[in-house]
Amino acid sequence: MNKTLRTVLITLAVTVVLLFAVVMLFGEDQTVPACTSSHGSENILADAQMKEGADTQLEVKEKPESAAGTISQEQYAAALTYDVFDWNSADEKTKADMAETMISVWAAYGDSYEQSAKELVTYIGQHLYDQANIFGVACTAAQIDPQPYFERMN
Repeated sequence: MNKTLRTVLITLAVTVVLLFAVVMLFGEDQTVPACTSSHGSENILADAQMKEGADTQLEVKEKPESAAGTISQEQYAAALTYDVFDWNSADEKTKADMAETMISVWAAYGDSYEQSAKELVTYIGQHLYDQANIFGVACTAAQIDPQPYFERMN
């Protein structure tokens, strides 16, 4: 009995290690869509300039504060505080309105999202999982860093 148990445990351990190795080698991260934000091209350009040894200092693109006037503070706060409960209890039109609000917030601060609100709703629906903050999931879809938006809110 002892020899049989040991053989079973060794076989199980080897199987787990092999499965882990296969997943690590061939697994693919499907959570981030193709680049849809203007940030991707800016980062590539900045990297190229740094590699070339450019003597000029790169200009950091500041988000225009005057653009913040195009959306109200209430809309801004609402867009950043949508949570999974708001999303799950909303109908399709309300979800589209939420997506439009988030796209408006991005546009007001100089970020862009080339997809439609309907495509953003689809992405959020497919990638929501346990994420409590909808804005964070939407920023992942647009490949936009959500942290500056949350810092502006405080």
